[in-house]
Amino acid sequence: MERESIVVSEVAIDDEATFREYAAAEDGAWRAGRPHEPTIAWRERLAAFRALQDTQAVLFVARDGESGPVVGAAQLMLPRMANTDLAHPTVLVPPEHRRRGVGAALGRATLDRSRAEGRTRFVGEVIIPRGAQDSTDVAFARSFGLRESYRDVRSELAVPIAPALDVELRAECEPHWEGYRFESYVNGVPDDLLTAYLTLDGLVEVDSPTGRPTSRPRSPAPSPTVGARRCWSTRA
Repeated sequence: MERESIVVSEVAIDDEATFREYAAAEDGAWRAGRPHEPTIAWRERLAAFRALQDTQAVLFVARDGESGPVVGAAQLMLPRMANTDLAHPTVLVPPEHRRRGVGAALGRATLDRSRAEGRTRFVGEVIIPRGAQDSTDVAFARSFGLRESYRDVRSELAVPIAPALDVELRAECEPHWEGYRFESYVNGVPDDLLTAYLTLDGLVEVDSPTGRPTSRPRSPAPSPTVGARRCWSTRA
């Protein structure tokens, strides 16, 4: 596939056929090297995008030619209430279509749209394999002028766990349990806890990371969406 043949277009949220192609490319990219990554049905993802209130989601697909197959996808999240100078891109290219200019074309599309929306900071996330100091994804981010803000270590634990490990983890954690209780709620947080919950949800994005977070705490306004921490940024 020649680079000149890559055509990037936006996905209309009511175009279910194209969204399914978007979702397939997203799955192919996310699950590469991450076999335990959960799969979410495309209809469930579409419903989540349609339900967004405080964030605008702009979706893109890259095709091999005007009417060719989808070879990559991207999403651009644009906050509407707080941090309205930010744009959060995610570029997703399945392994079999990488290193052909697909990601670069999608990255330019998200950056152009961000600037068109008046966003001045471009903030994204790069996943680096355990034990590695660098990756091709890092080089890709740097090619757009992004610099590293902070690193967030993520761990995975397969369940069910071995009984011996369960005993070990409980022994390590129990000394810190005093004074706390765990509560779970179905169909939303109770009204008397909602403001406190949303305040903490906004603060965790800027209090937990080390380095130079680029977001400011969001106001505790009720919203069905939850933010994510990003670790690479640049100014438009």
